[in-house]
Amino acid sequence: MLNKEVRKQSINNVIGNFLGTAGIAYWLKHELTKISAQGKEGYIVDFLVTGFLLPAIFGVIFMFWFRRRAARGEFDGNVIPSGFRLTWLPQRLWLAACAIALLGLAFAALPLGIYLLMTASQSLTPTAFALVKGVWAAIAIGLVVPMAIYHGVAIANKSQA
Repeated sequence: MLNKEVRKQSINNVIGNFLGTAGIAYWLKHELTKISAQGKEGYIVDFLVTGFLLPAIFGVIFMFWFRRRAARGEFDGNVIPSGFRLTWLPQRLWLAACAIALLGLAFAALPLGIYLLMTASQSLTPTAFALVKGVWAAIAIGLVVPMAIYHGVAIANKSQA
């Protein structure tokens, strides 16, 4: 039952975050002809801030939500796949969210750095920016949601044991 719920939440949030992030990014930047890499309006700052905040927010929400559901007995912590037994994440909700946020920041910085190294172009059109940001957000949330759900269930099961 837990794995089915993880799959459902992951799919819904990947689709929603792609559409929402791409839509908001385009709505905010559509009047510009080009979006430069640097500066306070540049996409480097945008990706790094989003890379930290988006995983932190979703991490807190899903860890809290599924910790409570597991504490009510909706999920058994013994069904967590071994690859998702995130023993390295702190047990405290906010510390775990900060760790996930730092991972998200690294996940945003790495592809951004690779992109900047591989391309001679330092600017993006608003459409390209929105699509890149939407795809990145969908992938990031596809990684964060299962991690946060399984960790929330694991936290609840440890506190009950």
